[in-house]
Amino acid sequence: MSITFDPTTLLYAVVEYLKSTEHLYDPVNHKPEHDGQYRLVCLAPNADDAARLAHLLRAMDDGTYWYSVCVTEPEPLLDDKAQVIPGDIQSVEMEPLNPAL
Repeated sequence: MSITFDPTTLLYAVVEYLKSTEHLYDPVNHKPEHDGQYRLVCLAPNADDAARLAHLLRAMDDGTYWYSVCVTEPEPLLDDKAQVIPGDIQSVEMEPLNPAL
């Protein structure tokens, strides 16, 4: 299976993380259990759809998690010999969306 990606088309990610988290740096494939962990919920083709879904998830949540929207960025293509050095990866600061959306 492959997923095509057009870098000229922006996608919007809905992410889930603990409300106490200030920086996101550890992607997980389960519900986040520690500060800094986040889970990708979905990708949406426009910001309005992503914001609506984040708002709906907030309304259904028990208050443990927060859902925000951010613009996705393609990962740089690495050749076979290239390595990603963890110190080179910067953490992401998330700004929660206005819950009134």
